Amino acid sequence: MKILYLTSMPLDYSGGYVIDRIKLLESEGHSVDVLTRYDKPFMRANVISVYHTPFKKIVIKYL
Repeated sequence: MKILYLTSMPLDYSGGYVIDRIKLLESEGHSVDVLTRYDKPFMRANVISVYHTPFKKIVIKYL
């Protein structure tokens, strides 16, 4: 099954919860693409970011 996982937070946020979910789905034979809000260095090919700004830069901007 093809799955599109949507998240507004970086994949490693909340202790890597999203990464763990993706790995679980892939281990069960699913094809998973991820649409996220922020860029992360060395993102996998199946991860698409809406903004090409790292989450860290956004947080620092508002502190």
